[in-house]
Amino acid sequence: MFSGLLYCADCGAKLYFCTCNTYKDDSQNHFVCSNYKSNTGSCKIHYIREQVLYRIVLETIRQTLSYVRMFRKDFKLEMLAQDEESRKAELAEKQPGIYYGFYFLELADYFGQEGTDEKDAMNLLYVTVKALLNPHIEDRLIRCIFELRMMVVQGIGPSLFNCTGCGKQPGEEEKLFFSQEAHGILCKECLRQVKDGGRISQSALYVMRYAAVADLGKLYTFTVKEEVLAELERFIHKYIAKNTDKKFKSLEILEIMS
Repeated sequence: MFSGLLYCADCGAKLYFCTCNTYKDDSQNHFVCSNYKSNTGSCKIHYIREQVLYRIVLETIRQTLSYVRMFRKDFKLEMLAQDEESRKAELAEKQPGIYYGFYFLELADYFGQEGTDEKDAMNLLYVTVKALLNPHIEDRLIRCIFELRMMVVQGIGPSLFNCTGCGKQPGEEEKLFFSQEAHGILCKECLRQVKDGGRISQSALYVMRYAAVADLGKLYTFTVKEEVLAELERFIHKYIAKNTDKKFKSLEILEIMS
């Protein structure tokens, strides 16, 4: 998870990952300076266990969320007090990825509750923010994946593998529909049960299924065609709006920038 992101504080070289096969678990897996070379290199040993680093990162994310909660009004930024035209001009010069990051923090904060185990949500938030640094994946796709997976983590994800009407598992070539009202997919026979069923392509459904169940380390490892992305946005954005009762200020900024 941290490969390629860690550097030695003394020499600036990358830290590389080492596994420890003498233990049955991964508790002793660690990172070490690439210039150490068993005390024969140009740098001293700089060693940190992966689990320790993992806890540090999670704690930093939790502290960031706590800051957002404490200074919620400040977080909305002074730009929201400006008129829309001046905001457009200013925001057009800024990197949208920053505001996607703000939105992801806001969404995680919305679902976060004091005293609850937020580990899954924090893990998702970490890999998502890391994905924003990848120039090869569209920020819009990252948002779709994050929103859907967050719904799944919170136990309110849509039904994507079985028809919500009859409960049957659809065939590979079967025409399917997505309904916000039914919270998932419907077969043609059950479509009459709702008023908002929209045709969903096999490509879009495949991406949604993958985003719902894939390992976090493989969550942001693909791209999609523009027409598939537009379809994902249409279904997922509406779904998360239906299942939240808040207007996210950072999302308003993103909509101004688009």
